[in-house]
Amino acid sequence: MGVGCTNCTGLVTINQSTGTATFTNNYYQLGQFSKFIVPGATHIGSSDAGGIWSQAYRDPDGTEVTVAYNNNSTATTFTTTWDGAGSFTYTLPAGATVTFTKGAANGSTQIVGQGSGRCVDDAGNTADGVQQYLWDCTSGNANQTYQYAPGGQLEIGGKCLGATGNGTANGTKVITWDCNASTSQQWTFHADGAITSNLSGLCLDATGSGTADGTPVQLWSCTGGSNQAWTATPGI
Repeated sequence: MGVGCTNCTGLVTINQSTGTATFTNNYYQLGQFSKFIVPGATHIGSSDAGGIWSQAYRDPDGTEVTVAYNNNSTATTFTTTWDGAGSFTYTLPAGATVTFTKGAANGSTQIVGQGSGRCVDDAGNTADGVQQYLWDCTSGNANQTYQYAPGGQLEIGGKCLGATGNGTANGTKVITWDCNASTSQQWTFHADGAITSNLSGLCLDATGSGTADGTPVQLWSCTGGSNQAWTATPGI
């Protein structure tokens, strides 16, 4: 009679008396891998630091995928750094698994408002001082394609996203300006969808909770509202 791996966990447990199937955590972890890591992918890295077990792969189209599992008994915050494309922090519940992807265009992304479904847009004007606004998302639109740089900057059209006048007050306009490595041009992405200015700690905000084309983007105290929740999607 064969003997299975004594240290392995099955994907599905079946009660032989009732026929009831119970799907284990490993079953759902397999789903995380198989949905995003495609045949022909290359393993490019791994880590088990701080109880966060992670594996990274590059798909044939250049997309990079990281799957992380929290082996700790409590929620744990960790940092993911994409080679040449910036970093972000994420808080993962105990025993949970999460998947992150980065598009092949070196971190290019559209920033989509979760409340509006519209994209942050520079109006095709990359001059200094241009306030960003919301506009219908269009695939491949250069006006909506930001590069998240290693220093935490969001770059578009050779300019960086920043706070007008290095402002730290509610209502400060979010504008494009010559990149200068200042903290007013550095941004942090959070697990709840918030994007905050490293200078002020204020959230990227759709003015007046607006959802229409042309709604200006500003900085405001973080409230957890849908007008301050964003999804970064590959802008390729």
